[in-house]
Amino acid sequence: MGDQTKAFLYAWLGKSRVTPDYQFTQTGANARIRFRCELRAEGFAYVAMGNSTNKKDAAVNAARDFLMYLVREKRLPESELPFNNQSPAMANPLGRDMTSASGDPNTPMPPIDAFINAYRGGAPPPCPPNVNVSKGFMSYPEGPKQEYIDRIAQKRKFEEAEELDVNSGIHGNWTLDNAKQKLNEYM
Repeated sequence: MGDQTKAFLYAWLGKSRVTPDYQFTQTGANARIRFRCELRAEGFAYVAMGNSTNKKDAAVNAARDFLMYLVREKRLPESELPFNNQSPAMANPLGRDMTSASGDPNTPMPPIDAFINAYRGGAPPPCPPNVNVSKGFMSYPEGPKQEYIDRIAQKRKFEEAEELDVNSGIHGNWTLDNAKQKLNEYM
């Protein structure tokens, strides 16, 4: 599919007698080398970018970016593109059956407003049986739990009490800190 993208772009630009210019730069540390590809074509005020772990994929990504630019500028109809504009992973990111409540895959899912309404306490939108949308979604308490805050406060009290030694006058003004310092000097 990558070769089709580059070949299609080359053929489309060839109609105008323009050749694409691919320029590669290597980025990243030695362990994670990445290649950035900049694609320029004479007569177009656009620099397409592609980024990948190898040069070939970076060039394909840049060609795809340039083709999408041509579609946005209405110089090329989207139906002529050699690739599907939306990858299967992006079309269904959760991997679930995303058909509507009626079971017909051509019926669209409810609009996002229905989900927002359900989040705010309204009735949940009609969804397929395998998609769980409950009232208010998941209630999550704001902030950390009180036990965690109490544990931190107790730890701070303990540390402050350790620093202050009221009986140091009895021991010749030796505190835990200066005793450790002197002990470490002799070791």
